[in-house]
Amino acid sequence: MAIISKETLLSRRLGTELVDVDDEGGQVRVRGLTRAEFFALQKIEDAEKREYALIATGLTEPQLSVDEVTAWAADNASGYVQEVSVAIGRLSKMLPEAAKEATKRAARGRRTGV
Repeated sequence: MAIISKETLLSRRLGTELVDVDDEGGQVRVRGLTRAEFFALQKIEDAEKREYALIATGLTEPQLSVDEVTAWAADNASGYVQEVSVAIGRLSKMLPEAAKEATKRAARGRRTGV
């Protein structure tokens, strides 16, 4: 492994993904959240409102407000809303699997001196 440059480290590098949101193949594009966005969302005490704010923040195409995400969630299958939320979490490296993988990478780095 190579050490990356300061410029690369400080650049915004958030992956995107297309997620299915209906049975006809309709999709939305989502991105990962920054650490600052993640911490800002943690200030929202209500779990449902926090999830809808997470989706509104990570949804890039189309862009929706929190109120629009709330309306979409109220009128659509819960599974599609969950898939969007999980995709944003995965791209943000916030899911438990991501933490496990980061731990494995760190252990490999310690063994190789990186």
